[in-house]
Amino acid sequence: MYFQISASIAEDNAELKKEIEFVDSMLDEAEAKSVYQAIQLARISRLDVNRIETVLDLYVVEKALSYVEMLKCEQCNTLAEFAIVDRAIRDEGVFECSICDGQIERPDFDSMDVVASYHFDPSKVSRATNAGAANSTSGDSDSNDNDRPQHHSDPSDLSERESRIVTELLLDCFESVDDVRNFASDSSARPFRQDLETKTLRSCVRSLIEQAHRRELLGEVVLDLERLASKKREQIVAIANHIEAKYEHRSQRFRKEISRLVESSTEPRFDLDQESFLEEATSRNPFLDLGGLRDWLDDAELRVCRVRGDVEDLGTGFLIAKDLILTCHHVVDSFIEESDREYLSVCFDQSKNTNEMIVGVDPEWDIPHSKPSVADELGTDDPPAPDELDFAILKLSKEIEKERGIFSLHDTKRLPLEGDPILIAGHPGPNAPLQHLKFSMASPGFVGLNDNETRMIYKTSTLKGSSGSPVFNRKFQLIGLHHNRGEQGEKYYQNNRGIPVVKIVSHLQESKWKSTPEIVALLNG
Repeated sequence: MYFQISASIAEDNAELKKEIEFVDSMLDEAEAKSVYQAIQLARISRLDVNRIETVLDLYVVEKALSYVEMLKCEQCNTLAEFAIVDRAIRDEGVFECSICDGQIERPDFDSMDVVASYHFDPSKVSRATNAGAANSTSGDSDSNDNDRPQHHSDPSDLSERESRIVTELLLDCFESVDDVRNFASDSSARPFRQDLETKTLRSCVRSLIEQAHRRELLGEVVLDLERLASKKREQIVAIANHIEAKYEHRSQRFRKEISRLVESSTEPRFDLDQESFLEEATSRNPFLDLGGLRDWLDDAELRVCRVRGDVEDLGTGFLIAKDLILTCHHVVDSFIEESDREYLSVCFDQSKNTNEMIVGVDPEWDIPHSKPSVADELGTDDPPAPDELDFAILKLSKEIEKERGIFSLHDTKRLPLEGDPILIAGHPGPNAPLQHLKFSMASPGFVGLNDNETRMIYKTSTLKGSSGSPVFNRKFQLIGLHHNRGEQGEKYYQNNRGIPVVKIVSHLQESKWKSTPEIVALLNG
């Protein structure tokens, strides 16, 4: 659990363990004050909405969340606090929406549905402590370290014996803290290498184990040891299999790498008392190259941006030329024909090497675009017309430095095979402003195409704000523009949809903008 209060709630409500873990993980994503609704979280998690609401109410009782009744503006869907609307109507006779200037009067107000919202302030909730770091000493010679009792609230966590076995394996592979840090920088531990405790070798190893297990990456981290200690292959594979069996899902990389190692060695065995490890490793599913994934994440961090209106984030976009941004038409539809484009801009997040950067959109640029279909807006499965591709190309007021690079519209014309992983980088909601850049992946991910091949269908998760995100295949090649949700299930949406890049290129080649110098250069790649 990421928060102390989550572990406390889970202790008294074991039957809601999955829902508590999910809510805890969502709260961990919040980097500022955030608002959640049970129905949204249920759709994301595919858990029962009533059970999610029960968990949210438990957090309210413990004062980790605050409950606020909201009303939704029927014109723009903006939420406003019920108490504020009520006060305005009582005092002024009418409430005016701050976004669209729509008005709510007393008769309408009485008939509107109240939306239950849960507000979260991350600064007011205590995070779980790092037990490994807290118990560390200033030397490596503490002979009682291995025998110190460990307390876990999660039954799937490592037992004392398991923790000891993994610790000793890692200590056998490293001679110094620097060895651990170098290993973490080039392994599955890379996302959290900066969080490692580094006072002593033992505390650093313990911290690595704790951080990796909390993210369900410990099996992969152990597997990465094989390149450092190939003579311990059988032991490493056995321990990695055993740990991975505790998790509810497997990464594609883990299963592929396990298969490779098992094929090139005798059957791995290791004494774990009465606890057995995973006995079969036969998956042949595709996996993602770690180096390619690292490069792709670095590129996305530099090239994907938020598209902003006057006072709010509208969605996501990304660089396809030094001064061109591809996004969805419905993200910027109010700016296509109107004259107030001086309020339209894009914002690139701060990264490890760059500061946040906001760049205005050229107001004189005739925006090449294609509208969405009526079926898209109504949520039906009627095929869009071939020219209803929901895209817009914005020109920036200045060229972006060459170092950021671009995502090419000509990376590939080949669409994935059914079941192939699909990756998306964007700025999802439900928080406002939109969250910092997030990465989502599904494997199996690609479902197929709609009837007239104008829409790609995939399982990868998105939220409002993800519109305009780039969609990639397992080789990190740009294949689509994320556009909309897909089919509605009983409780949640079953898939999402995007526009194939090849369709956008074909449309531009036949459009009235095909002779525009910037588009000519774009099409020539």
